[in-house]
Amino acid sequence: MNGIVYLNGEFIDAAAAKVSAFDRGFIFGDGIYEVVPVLNGRLVDREDFWERFERSLAAIELSLPLSKSDFQGVLEEVVWRNNLKEGGVYMQITRGVADRDFKFIKGLKPTCFVFCYEKDIVANPDAATGIEVVSVEDIRWKRRDIKSISLLAQCY
Repeated sequence: MNGIVYLNGEFIDAAAAKVSAFDRGFIFGDGIYEVVPVLNGRLVDREDFWERFERSLAAIELSLPLSKSDFQGVLEEVVWRNNLKEGGVYMQITRGVADRDFKFIKGLKPTCFVFCYEKDIVANPDAATGIEVVSVEDIRWKRRDIKSISLLAQCY
C-alpha cells in the first residue's frame, strides 16, 4: 500500500501505519468497517453510509472517537491528500488495545483507521460486459468450528 492514511488522529504515510498486535480488532475481529465510493474526488451515498455506519457502531456498543463532522472531514482529507478522483474510502473502527480476554471491555480508546484506493466505478468493464454469478447457501454462521476472525467466507 502507498499514499497517506489516517490512524488514530494522524495522517501518515501508509508504510508507517502500525496497529498493535493486541488490538481487539486483530485478536477478535471486534470492530466495524465501512466503505464509501468516491466519484470526481467526492464521497457519494453519504447518507446511506452514515446510516449503516452508525447502526453498526451502535450494534456492538462502539463509539466513534470523533464527532460526525470531524470524521467526515477526515474522510475528505484522506481523499484530498491522495488526490483520489475515483475509487473508495475504507474505514475501520475497533474497540482498541487490551489484554486478550473475551469479556466485554468498556472505556477503551478505539482504534480508527482510514485509507482510500483507486477503482474504476463509472467505466468499470464489468458494468459493460456483465458478470457471471452463482447463488450459494450462506453457511458463514453454521461454521462455528472455523475460528475465523472476520470476512473469511468472502475471501474465496
